Amino acid sequence: PAEFPLLRKYDLSQTVVDFDYAKELESYGKKISVHIGIDTGMHRLGISCGDTDAIERIFEMKNLNVRGVFSHMCMADGGDEESRSFSKQQVTRFLKTVEELKSRGIDCGKLHVLPSYGVLNYPEFAGDYARVGIALYGLKSARGDYDCSGAELMPVLSLKARVASVRELKT
Repeated sequence: PAEFPLLRKYDLSQTVVDFDYAKELESYGKKISVHIGIDTGMHRLGISCGDTDAIERIFEMKNLNVRGVFSHMCMADGGDEESRSFSKQQVTRFLKTVEELKSRGIDCGKLHVLPSYGVLNYPEFAGDYARVGIALYGLKSARGDYDCSGAELMPVLSLKARVASVRELKT
């Protein structure tokens, strides 16, 4: 919204935060609903899963209404043993962090770790939400991507056009 020009939107009603961003949002002085990103190995967003003190401090911020916590499975599209092992480690780290927060009396709200390939390959790790991206369009990122679900994805759109003009270009 215009009143919060620095909001990085995650979905229509929640904002994703790490610790520095949470401090910035807290300074606005208005209530904001957020989901806390927990870094379990991707190293692109969120607070390190080992830093439960920082995560707890976000829950204590008066202007932030923490609605959930999440992580992202960055290798969920790989079918090799290394990818599968890493994906399972990420979920284990995430759940361990959630359990640590719960032991401190914190209600973590909605939990979510599954991207498109997580839904296809790791349904046993389903949480309250799934962040399905490319699969919503009936596609995989690449033809050879691993999918153990057997789901038959079908593209939901296509682009078609008539050739309007053919020209020879001089080089």
